Amino acid sequence: MIELTAVVPRSDNREQDAVRVDSEEVVQSRYASYLSDESGLGPGHAGIVFFPTTERQVVEFLREMSARHIPVTVSGGRTGIVGGAVPEGGALLSLDMMNRIVGIRWDKETREWRVTVEPGIRLKEFQERIAKKDLNGEESSFDANWEDYSRFRKEAQQYFYAPDPTEDSASLGGTVATNASGARTYHFGRTRDYIRAIRIVLSSGDVLDIRRGENIVDSSRLVRIECLDSSEKTFQIPTYESPHVKSVAGYLCQKDMDLIDLFIGSEGTLGVITLIEVALLAAPGQTAMFLAFFPSEENAIKFALEIRSLKINEYMTVHSLEYFDAHSLGLLRGMKQEGELEIGIKLPTGDSAAAILCEFSCRDLPRAIHFLQQPLEEFGSSLDNTISGVDPQSKEQLKELRHAVPEAINKIVAERKLGMPRMHKIGTDTSVSDEKFEHMMKSYYALLRDSNLEYYMFGHVAENHLHVNLLPKGQEELAIAEKLAWKLAEKAVDLGGTVSAEHGIGKMKRALLKIMFSDSEIDQMLATKRALDPNLILSPGNIIEV
Repeated sequence: MIELTAVVPRSDNREQDAVRVDSEEVVQSRYASYLSDESGLGPGHAGIVFFPTTERQVVEFLREMSARHIPVTVSGGRTGIVGGAVPEGGALLSLDMMNRIVGIRWDKETREWRVTVEPGIRLKEFQERIAKKDLNGEESSFDANWEDYSRFRKEAQQYFYAPDPTEDSASLGGTVATNASGARTYHFGRTRDYIRAIRIVLSSGDVLDIRRGENIVDSSRLVRIECLDSSEKTFQIPTYESPHVKSVAGYLCQKDMDLIDLFIGSEGTLGVITLIEVALLAAPGQTAMFLAFFPSEENAIKFALEIRSLKINEYMTVHSLEYFDAHSLGLLRGMKQEGELEIGIKLPTGDSAAAILCEFSCRDLPRAIHFLQQPLEEFGSSLDNTISGVDPQSKEQLKELRHAVPEAINKIVAERKLGMPRMHKIGTDTSVSDEKFEHMMKSYYALLRDSNLEYYMFGHVAENHLHVNLLPKGQEELAIAEKLAWKLAEKAVDLGGTVSAEHGIGKMKRALLKIMFSDSEIDQMLATKRALDPNLILSPGNIIEV
């Protein structure tokens, strides 16, 4: 159990440092940035904003809000793109000031290092401090949670926290609340794969301490769990089976699931995460990247399907595979020509139809490169038609290319929005199983070409998870794009997939849940929420309309 005393060290007086504002006018003038997120939804509005520094303060605040029936939107790094952190009235609870690393320990049973951390720390800072083994600067303040720290620092082995969402400014708690993933999820897994325990405060102020492996849900789907004050919560989780693909659509429900996984990815609707224990991995050895260009989309996809079978072998371990369609490559070339993409990589001037960006680790780089020659040539590419990244600078430049695509798309949308305020990007976030992926791609391209809309397709091809971004040029095209996005989502679900593989549902994609789930299944989600949040005050509008 994660002891409550670990949240606030005895020498710390941060209990007095909480910030609370009870004026909508002041909230709008001084905290306007907290009323929006990266989705473009909003700005929202809130009459109260609260920045706690301890779990105790979260408990007391939620008890007050519940008694007053005031809705509470939980806010992390505000990097989400489905509007989950945008308040629609009531109070906003930001976890920005709960941002400390609380302790580290060696788990003898699993033989892994585990770090306990508050939810507000930014992912980039956390990953950097793990890499530097710089977790706590005041050795005199160490307590039982730090007794293994000196051993950790002395080890020659380097460690890292594997989850890598694109936005490394996300808060760690936010990544848990959304089960965030990223490019290297293919090999290393998603956020939930590294969460060993959480503390979560319910809207009633009751606190749950949930450790992985201690609460397995049986076939009855009836859960009984003890709160820290020894009271008991009993509730039913939905009986549907979540798709066995990369998915963050609705509450996760699967046979013999661990209860902790119900809360991971619940988007702040079931409780407020106040403490997280994560597992670290040993850092991989030599890593490298390559960007290969192909004469057709089909060739690029077939190459990805071939190369991902090499996930673990004697030559290389593939960490990620990212796809760029011809339109995305054209966007990057245009940015280079206009001087908007200042990196040293020279893109081919030919009309490449698609490209694959791969990151891998290996023991013998020349041998791995030689091994890649045959599959590249088999699908119409070659080592000569490939950009490599071996040193830190060149690898970072290749990563910048991947990030530049959505950034360029967002810039186009912002410019068009000046002339058409209602204009917005329509994006998909679907995934399917391995055996259905080629079928999905053929269907997608047929639908996209028939639409005559401007579109860009890119993303995590290793996980059968690509993003289609539709950019309408007028009101008529906007309506067509919305209908097309719905068709693409329906196609993914028809193939046994999901409408949201990594971005969640939030407030903006609630309608898509009706493609995946029946009304009765959505009612089951609501019943689970109501059992844990009787007044339905937590993050209202996220996932389920209440």
